[in-house]
Amino acid sequence: MKGGKKLSFPRRIFKFFKYRILKLLIFRKDRPTLHKIYNNYFLILPNVFHPRLYNTSVYFAKSMERANIKEDDSVLEIGTGSGIGAVFAAQHSKHVIATDINPFAVRCAKINAILNNLQDRIDVRLGSMFEPVENEKFDLILIHPPFYMGKPTNWHETAFKGGEENHVCHTFFSNVSKYLKPGGRVRMLWSTIADYPDMEKELEENNLVISKIEEKDNITEILFIYEFKRNN
Repeated sequence: MKGGKKLSFPRRIFKFFKYRILKLLIFRKDRPTLHKIYNNYFLILPNVFHPRLYNTSVYFAKSMERANIKEDDSVLEIGTGSGIGAVFAAQHSKHVIATDINPFAVRCAKINAILNNLQDRIDVRLGSMFEPVENEKFDLILIHPPFYMGKPTNWHETAFKGGEENHVCHTFFSNVSKYLKPGGRVRMLWSTIADYPDMEKELEENNLVISKIEEKDNITEILFIYEFKRNN
């Protein structure tokens, strides 16, 4: 509270987990739920990453207001989940493609594009990584990758676990340059809880230059938004 006494770290942790438990009770994963996020409405289906339960994708989506997206920019969001990032990007760009390997997420993102009257701006496609956009190039590519190593055992876990040896991030960093227009850029959400070990090394190996755009203290983790481009 503004002007109030700052909570001690233990009390902040207690407050965080109390809020998380309440959300787990309210935001059922076994049935569709409708949520208002800022001025938009989102229907979240079972087996899809829940933006209200974890909040990372809400922060990433809201950052589109500060991403300097132009109306004619071609935008790609990989791993769109509920489609929240695509919806917020489409408020600025007329050309947004959203992809996901999860068929439940693709269905969810299509519903949310219609729900927010943006179906003419958002093209949702099913497929892994860049497979649905072969031979296309973009001004801006968005990704909120899985933060953990490990093999997912169900569709919901694909949002958290990116694989063991061939992690989603490795595939992304190795191929993203081919899908960027001249002067194109990548905007990525990252976290201090991520256990992918080779990001800086792989960016350097793939001739990508990274910049930290902003960060947010989320009590149990710090979220970062990075942008990177090809090093010309």
